[in-house]
Amino acid sequence: MTDLLTQFHFLRPLWLLMLIPLVMLALVALQRQASASHWQSHIAPHLLPFLVDGKSVKLSRLPVYGLLIAWLLATFAAAGPAWQKLPQPVVKESSALVIAWDLSPSMAAQDVKPSRLVRARLKLIDLLKQRKEGLTALIAYSGEAHVVTPLTDDTDTIISLLYGLDPAIMPAKGSNAEMALTLANQLLKEGANGRGDIVFLTDGIAPTAQDAFAEIHDTAPHPISFWGIGTAQGAPIPLAGGGFAYDRDRNMVIASLDEQAMSDLAAKVGGLYVPFSATDADLKTLSAFAFGDHRKDETQQTERLFDQWYEHGPYLLLLLLPLAALAFRRGLLLCLPLCFVFSPNADALEWQDLWQTKDQQAQAMVNQDPAAAAQTFNDEKWRGIANYKAGDYEAALKDFSGDSASDYYNRGNALAQLRKYEEAIKSFEQAQKLQPENDAITQNLAIAKQLKDLQEQQQQQQNNEGESDDSQQDKSDSEDQQSQDGGKDQQSQQEQNQDKSSQQNAQNGGDTQQQSSEEQGSSSAQQSELSQEQQQALRDTYGKDASDEQQKQEQQQAQNQDAEKLDAEQQLAGQPQEQNQPQDDEDSPANSVVMRQTEQQTEEQQALEQWLRKVPDDPSGLMRNKFNYEYRARKREMRENGWRQPDGSHADERW
Repeated sequence: MTDLLTQFHFLRPLWLLMLIPLVMLALVALQRQASASHWQSHIAPHLLPFLVDGKSVKLSRLPVYGLLIAWLLATFAAAGPAWQKLPQPVVKESSALVIAWDLSPSMAAQDVKPSRLVRARLKLIDLLKQRKEGLTALIAYSGEAHVVTPLTDDTDTIISLLYGLDPAIMPAKGSNAEMALTLANQLLKEGANGRGDIVFLTDGIAPTAQDAFAEIHDTAPHPISFWGIGTAQGAPIPLAGGGFAYDRDRNMVIASLDEQAMSDLAAKVGGLYVPFSATDADLKTLSAFAFGDHRKDETQQTERLFDQWYEHGPYLLLLLLPLAALAFRRGLLLCLPLCFVFSPNADALEWQDLWQTKDQQAQAMVNQDPAAAAQTFNDEKWRGIANYKAGDYEAALKDFSGDSASDYYNRGNALAQLRKYEEAIKSFEQAQKLQPENDAITQNLAIAKQLKDLQEQQQQQQNNEGESDDSQQDKSDSEDQQSQDGGKDQQSQQEQNQDKSSQQNAQNGGDTQQQSSEEQGSSSAQQSELSQEQQQALRDTYGKDASDEQQKQEQQQAQNQDAEKLDAEQQLAGQPQEQNQPQDDEDSPANSVVMRQTEQQTEEQQALEQWLRKVPDDPSGLMRNKFNYEYRARKREMRENGWRQPDGSHADERW
């Protein structure tokens, strides 16, 4: 009884607000019944026998009382009365899954577009998003294996780490799958009581490692599944410094996927081989096997007990059953559907219209939803500001159609965003004539001129590159013609040499950029002569050859100019929004929002952005340092203990 008085409360107290309409309904119903039963007070006594037929009938109040009681009981039941706590143990699924991701150099092969590595990362993300319960760990292995995350139920953290994993950050090259399996068994032993599944996402297991897999599986019989990625035809392995990988005999290494060998190995170790699929068929197959319904019984009860309030509201519903039975009279229940019928919305005055105009309502949401604010604004300049923030610069141009300085300034900003720099310069110049003291107009005018110059330089460079390509093509045709006519007499050969010499002199008289491009092409051609047959095969298969380095250098030069142009555009578009957004008149309400930041704040913001650009963007740096530290620690331990790697494994020689 003491607990009832001290701990009684409602779990959902807002439902008690339904008592307010209950009181109003009770007052109205009782008042109508009282007025209907006192005709004597309203009719003259000598007229009453002629107006009232028979005896006066007194209306029953039982339906009204029944409705009020039912309403009261339903309200209290929905509010959730509770006064007793019950301890509830927390039970969660404890099935464990260890994913071993192959980061050997062969994962950079491009027989699966864009590469095996990229497609494997996307598949892992899809797999982790589907895994809502249980524990998951991730191991990355190349020449050595490293634990990225131990067993955890936070799959979002694992997904965030996937983007920084790459074969380039691995301290040792190779494919040491045996070490990855040993680490996976250790994680399951320490974090899942020795129970769980292991999945290898790889493009192949070396034959020398398959025997070791069987031996390790005998000591720790965990199901080991293989998720194969790649094709049977295979592809060459691109290197980070350019070119492709070769073995000791100077033969190009072709990384291919042996599905039959991996399927046989999966059968030996109690797992399943799942081939890579462009659809989610492989995900469904792997999910059903590794953490399907047959593993739902692997649950774990935590040591903590959470107190949960025991709700007694459902017992009040039992008292409603007799009242509901009495309500089954003819025509009474037909009133219930009327409670769920709503009238259509009328295009009338809304509640917000009583206190704010359309412009004020749109101004309140211009930062959160500028597109919707643009549809609400009546003022053209405010509507232009909203369209500008929403990225609809064409619509903003139509709204900035005035002749004031702010209109020219706003129109210039919109034209600059549309990369119509010449028209933008004219608009800024018109605005500067009307307001020559405005620093924002002067600054944006200078930026627009800079962007125009960069655009013209880029177009000129593209024209020069086209002429350079034509010149190189003529030179290549001339060299081919010389090699074909090698059997002609010496006089013809001398004439060709003279033509070639005159052509080179003409090219030397050209611009410096074209000459540099030709020298790069000549150097690339000399490198391609070392393996011409292999280059031709790669060109036919993948559409590229050893001269890709020349194209990369040309693209790098173009990217440098693009970066310079992008910095200028970011300087125009990346200013504080109040300064860079369309400007309004000084007397208009928009001007207080557009120009409220000072010039000092703008300079500080630009300095901060320039400082942030200098911070290196290296999401994989933490993992690289971690792997290097573990690699050095293992090497140091091996030297101190005198341990050597077993002969015959050669994990560092696997691709």
